[in-house]
Amino acid sequence: MKVLKIGFLVIFISVGCLLSGCGRAMIHMYQGDKYWGQGKYEEAIAKYQKVIEVDPDNWGAEAYISIGNVYSLQGKYEDAIAAFQQAIEIDSNSDSAALAHHRQGFVYKKQGKYENAIAEYQKAIAIDLDRPWSYDALGNIYHQQGKLEDAIAAYQKIIEITPYFAVDANFDLGLIYRQQGKLDDAIDTFQQIIQNEIEIAPNRKQIHLYQGMIYLTQDKLDEALAEFQKVVKVNPKEGYAHYSLACIYSLKNQPQLAIESLQKAIDLDKSIIELFKTDPDFDNIRQTPEYQQLIISD
Repeated sequence: MKVLKIGFLVIFISVGCLLSGCGRAMIHMYQGDKYWGQGKYEEAIAKYQKVIEVDPDNWGAEAYISIGNVYSLQGKYEDAIAAFQQAIEIDSNSDSAALAHHRQGFVYKKQGKYENAIAEYQKAIAIDLDRPWSYDALGNIYHQQGKLEDAIAAYQKIIEITPYFAVDANFDLGLIYRQQGKLDDAIDTFQQIIQNEIEIAPNRKQIHLYQGMIYLTQDKLDEALAEFQKVVKVNPKEGYAHYSLACIYSLKNQPQLAIESLQKAIDLDKSIIELFKTDPDFDNIRQTPEYQQLIISD
């Protein structure tokens, strides 16, 4: 009998929640997410605004973040920033605020406002010290800016926090070590990634990318070329493999092939533009009209 009473109490509370502002907010949130997934952005925003209207205290921050994300997808960056700031104002020290700062940083990065982006990522980390994706975003910007020691510190922090992001962080570290001329450190880092990947998934095709970086660091261009070609054959959307092919073609004085691969890399990842502007691998083609056109198109 006691169990039965408890069951009725749970049902009563659940129904009460659904009929309350909390429950209605959850329903609007779910519907907004569904519209977002369908690409119906205006309908999604309308539902998220309903969430804020019904239960701003419990669901307002999440709803504003979702609104900001939708505006960001639409390229309405100022509206996105305003929405993220609204989320932060609700509770400036919450996990939601950390996420809002991170998403605001992403928008600033999209706008090319790198110092603003850095400030937002740092605010996210100040709220939550264990945010690997914020450290990753910082590392990427520092790398693009040529602030290599700052980038190294960010990537090493990721490895310290969680092994889940360690492969990508180590890969970025290897790229920086190569850029610094620390070739032994770069090779050791790429080999460590391969060893870890073999233990986890010995048939993973991504291993070719890391082996290619070892060969490229060792100046074994033909062997590196073969590895990167294997990567793009399996995954044509692997931007860094196309970028690495462009490096090799430039080093081999094959400018047309270098430009073609570089254009493919840019089409897949616009952030690569900042890397090739200062990458010495492209010194052989830097003065060609085709290369200059890629710079202008930025």
